[in-house]
Amino acid sequence: MTTPTDQSTDQSAGLDPATAMPMTVEGIAASPTTELVNRYRAAVGLIDRRLMEMADDELDQAFLPDAGVGRWPIRVLMGHLADAEMVQIHRMRRAVAEPGAVLGLWDEHAFIDCDMYGKEGQVRSPIAGFCAMVYTTRQWAGEWLATLTDEEWQREIMHPENGAMSTRDLLVYTIWHFEHHLGFLQAKISKLMGEEGYAPIAGPAAHAQAEGCASGGSCGCEAQGKARPADGSCCGGSSASDSGACCSSQANSAESSTS
Repeated sequence: MTTPTDQSTDQSAGLDPATAMPMTVEGIAASPTTELVNRYRAAVGLIDRRLMEMADDELDQAFLPDAGVGRWPIRVLMGHLADAEMVQIHRMRRAVAEPGAVLGLWDEHAFIDCDMYGKEGQVRSPIAGFCAMVYTTRQWAGEWLATLTDEEWQREIMHPENGAMSTRDLLVYTIWHFEHHLGFLQAKISKLMGEEGYAPIAGPAAHAQAEGCASGGSCGCEAQGKARPADGSCCGGSSASDSGACCSSQANSAESSTS
């Protein structure tokens, strides 16, 4: 059995057991582009709301390899996601505006090593701020992405390690990256607060709409112990498109990812 680590680049996570959504880069890429944009915008709504109730010592708890949940503390993981969000949207916008440009790499571990996400004994970066940053960026960027033409989706930029990547390739990787880390986040929260009690943060309905929450997927209302309405809607909405985002529970095998 492979122990989750912070250094692996495994991208073969199979299916998200909660929604049967593809969790490999290739599987995500097979989705229609409109669904990719919806999935990108809805991601923050999948985070367990218990994250906001955790104490500083829980957020800053590092884990040993045999814990099976990755090594990073939750605050570091969330800070990494916020930084990655800025990197990824800038890459997508450069691909459209400057096709052929060469990207730079960033060292995620250097950010951690310099205490970018808070120093012991000092005010530490608020978790809600990380979530708000990702959510706001994805709503703003999602509106822009929805306007792109087929030709703009195919414009390419050069990644130093991965070679030519189109705007669409970058979006697919961004989706995979966040959901990859989301699996580790949920594993850490469950480790510290128990398996029971998961309920997603209220978020946009695009995930539920795109992934068919009302037709068999797990949804936020069920995660909170509420019965799904007879008409198949979620969380009190009149249809899946009125609902909160669906649940996601992932068991991925490697915490860190490439830059």
